[in-house]
Amino acid sequence: MNKNTYSNKDNAIFIFFIILFLLISYGWSLVTQWREDQSLNILLSLFYSIDQTPVGLLSSKGIYNPNGMLLFGKIFSGVKNLTTISFILHLIQFISIGYLCRSIFHNDKKWKIAWIFLIFLLSLRATAGEFWNNWILISFNSLFIGSIFSYLRSPKLTYLPLWAFCIFITPALYLAGLLNAVAYSIVILMAFIFKRPKISKVDTTLGLTLTVLVISFLTYYIWVPFFTTVPISKFASVSNTPTLFKIGNFLLGILLLPKTIFWHIIHRGHKFTFHHAVQFIGFWAKQIEFLIDILMKGLTIYFTFKYFKNFKLLFYKHQKILVLFVFNLSIILLSPLLGGPSFAKAERAEMLFQVLPSTLILFYLMMEKSKPSQKLKSITNRILLTIFLLSIISNVVTIKSSLDYVGPVSDADVPTKYKEEVIEEIISRSQNELHINFDVDGLWSWLPQMNKASIPGFPEPYRVGVFFDVLLKMRKISYETFDTSCLQGAQSFYVIRYKEDSTYNCPNYKSEAISIGNYKILEFKK
Repeated sequence: MNKNTYSNKDNAIFIFFIILFLLISYGWSLVTQWREDQSLNILLSLFYSIDQTPVGLLSSKGIYNPNGMLLFGKIFSGVKNLTTISFILHLIQFISIGYLCRSIFHNDKKWKIAWIFLIFLLSLRATAGEFWNNWILISFNSLFIGSIFSYLRSPKLTYLPLWAFCIFITPALYLAGLLNAVAYSIVILMAFIFKRPKISKVDTTLGLTLTVLVISFLTYYIWVPFFTTVPISKFASVSNTPTLFKIGNFLLGILLLPKTIFWHIIHRGHKFTFHHAVQFIGFWAKQIEFLIDILMKGLTIYFTFKYFKNFKLLFYKHQKILVLFVFNLSIILLSPLLGGPSFAKAERAEMLFQVLPSTLILFYLMMEKSKPSQKLKSITNRILLTIFLLSIISNVVTIKSSLDYVGPVSDADVPTKYKEEVIEEIISRSQNELHINFDVDGLWSWLPQMNKASIPGFPEPYRVGVFFDVLLKMRKISYETFDTSCLQGAQSFYVIRYKEDSTYNCPNYKSEAISIGNYKILEFKK
């Protein structure tokens, strides 16, 4: 049997890990954050037409994002809960990373092993189910880079529509995605240099026709409304960093290579999950960081001296490595020039998770092409196996810790599982009109300040407990909200508070407190 093919035993192991991945992804879907930006994005996406939302939410730079996230969110129309949306997001990333691995590695064993290794990484699992602009880009990057390698294997113009879609949609999802669009354009140019497309009448006609349709669709529904609402002059104030400093940050990024390109991999990804769960998980995450740090620094330095000294050899013999390196390099170095963060200074670490899959594959290819000794290869494989096993343990422990936790609320708020259970409990108890007070503003008291620059057509889009709004609207439940402790005149009303908050009484009402996870429901009935 060919050593590159899978036996029945190998297939059984592969299926086992796929099932384990689905279970872990479902677990993460139960503990996703669905914070203010994510909940408001899905609310506007599912319950308002694209004509009503010419722009998206306000970015950290004080300028509106395009409505790409709202358009993307419409694929979840008809879904009845947030857990399912998060699980679908996990599957989208799962498929896109699988396509990336399949397009890079030619034999059955390698691409499946790389796929399984990547999909269990704590940083990817913790972020995959979040409907958040930065982390959605992971899937689009994987899809794009995968298509580039598919093109290099079979150079056809039928890939043009997909490339056009990626270039136009990434800045529409998030203004910082302009960086991705530029990096994509650079990589496409490289692909055309490496392999000229095979021209055929059918492929050319199909490719160009679909490309025009894709660009026309995205321009009409995203970019025309955006530039009609946001004047071009607004972009002049996006970055206050002087040009000289931008160039300085760009040069700093070059000076710190190769450290900069691998820096984000050893960044503590667990800090973006539930903070209260990291006492145990933090120990394991640090061990993973340490192992990856040592392994990557050593092998990167070795490969750099062995191959980068002969760029001509690298260019002709290791095109995959060069494509991945240039893509990651473009994301990291061009960011400060375009007014974004300087990754060389460790700014906005979470924005670099988007190139985690491509960077790890780059690292593996560099290791493979370096032809290490059998002893070094054995040590490396053992370290990678240790990282893999620790990743699985870390996922399981983090999910369980997050679901079991009761106490002071962190920035991650409360797992989605309990948000949904709270709403289901209230619906099952209510008989007539439903009146609810989302009294969870201890954590979200700053939200009303965001309304000073509200979305056109939505005077006060940000509100405390917007995730509860989404869940009620998904279930097509009529309700009214109020913001006082008691609601006089109603037959019944409900107050949702954090479990650590005090219980109180209202005159002329009987009260009952129901605990669900880290929430407390106060039910008042006459």
